[in-house]
Amino acid sequence: EPLARLAALAKLKDKELLPGIAMTNSEPLVRRAATEKISNQNQLYQIASSNSASFIRIFATSLISDQKLLAALARHNSDALARRAALRGIKRQETLILLFRSEPDRDVRKAAVELITDPETLDQLASGDPDPLIRYLAVRRCQRPALLGRIATTDPDAAVRRAAVALIGDEALLENIALTDPDDEVRR
Repeated sequence: EPLARLAALAKLKDKELLPGIAMTNSEPLVRRAATEKISNQNQLYQIASSNSASFIRIFATSLISDQKLLAALARHNSDALARRAALRGIKRQETLILLFRSEPDRDVRKAAVELITDPETLDQLASGDPDPLIRYLAVRRCQRPALLGRIATTDPDAAVRRAAVALIGDEALLENIALTDPDDEVRR
């Protein structure tokens, strides 16, 4: 029966029926196929916001290019995976940074920090975020040698210090860290 529905969908001429099929058909693959044929950004937003299947919400989100709709999905969607998908489509750094700062979910914050390219924001996250995973991800993209040296010698988390050490080129500083860091892995 799903194959027959897909075949019928392929021949469907009335595009006005697609949103209804995408939202209510009992077969998730048919809902996905209907979603793929929709180009109206507001209709895709509705599917991304409320479809019963997470993979369809994520797929619909990936088809949205309207930056305001993506920001709204990233801010308000109840599905963390759909919020992450929305982040991937956002182009403005300012929007990504604002969404990162207001996001409670660690995995979504992690996805956001991987998309942030603003050096000042990355420096702030590398040196001051309370979550060691976020600091680690930001440190790996940090460009300032002085900041990396400070993080390598003062961060309370060994993994964050190791990430900073891997990017340091100052031999004297590396020698000092090798002699003084309390963690064997950092000293290597």
